[in-house]
Amino acid sequence: MGTGKCTARVLCCLLLGWALVCGEAGAGEDVPWPKAPPEAAGMRSSALADMLREVRDKGAPIDSITVVRKGLLVLDAYRYPYRPDARHVLHSCTKSIVSALVGVALDRGLISELDRTVLGFFPGASIGNLDERKRRMTLRHLLTMTAGLECRDSHVHGWEGMAELMKSRDWVTHILSLPMHEAPGERFEYCNGASYLLSAILTKVTGMRTRDFAREALFGPLGITDVGWRSGRDGIDVGWGEMRMRPHDLARIGCLYLRKGRWGRRRVLSEHWVTESTKGWVDGTLFDRYGYQWWVDDGGIYMAVGYKGQYLFVVPEKELVAVFMSSLPREDFYLPDTLLRRYLLRGALTPSPLPADTTARDRLRLLEAAWARPPREAFTWFSKAEGWAREGDFVRKAAPAFRFQYPPAARKRELKLPGQIASLQTPGNDRLDVFVIQRPQAVSLEEFAQKFLVPRFEMGGSEVRLRANREIRLSCGTRAFRSRIDWMWKDRFLLTTDLVTAYRRDRCVYLAVHSTLGSGHAARFLETLRLEGG
Repeated sequence: MGTGKCTARVLCCLLLGWALVCGEAGAGEDVPWPKAPPEAAGMRSSALADMLREVRDKGAPIDSITVVRKGLLVLDAYRYPYRPDARHVLHSCTKSIVSALVGVALDRGLISELDRTVLGFFPGASIGNLDERKRRMTLRHLLTMTAGLECRDSHVHGWEGMAELMKSRDWVTHILSLPMHEAPGERFEYCNGASYLLSAILTKVTGMRTRDFAREALFGPLGITDVGWRSGRDGIDVGWGEMRMRPHDLARIGCLYLRKGRWGRRRVLSEHWVTESTKGWVDGTLFDRYGYQWWVDDGGIYMAVGYKGQYLFVVPEKELVAVFMSSLPREDFYLPDTLLRRYLLRGALTPSPLPADTTARDRLRLLEAAWARPPREAFTWFSKAEGWAREGDFVRKAAPAFRFQYPPAARKRELKLPGQIASLQTPGNDRLDVFVIQRPQAVSLEEFAQKFLVPRFEMGGSEVRLRANREIRLSCGTRAFRSRIDWMWKDRFLLTTDLVTAYRRDRCVYLAVHSTLGSGHAARFLETLRLEGG
């Protein structure tokens, strides 16, 4: 068969795959995008390879890059130890997903209009600082971050308002009772509390938790099955963040918007909502304009953006969706946006396929493979005798010898605490610390959490509470205790620490998983601890 006929057949199959994913797939089918060389989607492999090389040369902590163009998966790169099946914390990308849920509720008539007053959703609530400005605050104002509330709960204000919220038992009432800084609609002011109220309103109008509504109305139709989402102290799922999702699943959200609310043959969102929510309604701060919990630039690109460099880009003009998952420091926060514009947009040049470029494609594949390859040496801290970690296994050879399992996508962290021999950070934003200390005198294993740890947490925070403390048996037969402590870190953030503690002769071994707003995903690994030797 001639080369031209082979190429035509390949392109026909790829375009059929695009139709299945973005046009004719059955409702709820979990159909992946066909993996294709970038040239098949009108992109240059050389541009994508140059992008990966720059990320590698900078040593930038970007965990994954997923690029879909014309329904074809042209780049799906993961930096070790992150993996495709690992959920990553989305931070404020969560807001854009909550916006989609508001759109579904509006489409279904559960919400009558966006100009309905916020206080009308909470009749009988005891609200402080009530005035005419607050009475005029609407759902639209929450969506566009123009509510006028004096939130002060972002990094711009040093998270002061967030710290005050964390101390409250009723977060909805706390946010509604904030003073008004100005009249609603006057000015954009980023407010995490406004997004929390959106989740509370969804809970009110649907009669179910926001996560359950999302599962039924959004995630289910898109084939998204592995989502973590934490709730606040009053049981409302956190509208501003705390969602964990795989990169491919966030890309599905982007493709849904790119296709104007359709997924296969099913309409999940109205085209009207997609269009209205991604308009630039007000001047923004991070980017040019802000829509309904989406950032919008003047060139027609809109994006979901999260702390430490989580990005979902939707570029309608290029028929392109890109997802970056990162752990970037503040000074590199805009790096994914720079990479999008420098490489992806310049490399997405034609509406039709380009000639094959096997040399550039091979270079791209080599860079992808190198990015994902584990280092020759395992993670070590002091020495291999003290402890080393590799591919989800932690091993300590020195006495007391032990081992345990941890999330394979976790990365090494620096040690900062006395007795700490290892520390790992998961893509879900949980921290796992390993300690070996001298066994405290006159403190029984049962008393360890209450008498030894709680006083130390009190030194670094406030409102420390031992919520659980129960005896367990490890798989090696060793007696241990499983504990949970809630506490305020630096009087600002509500944390939960899950622990497993065991004694061996004159030493105490304990593993601690620290997470925000409840048990973290990594906490399930604690009871894999197994002490070895006599």
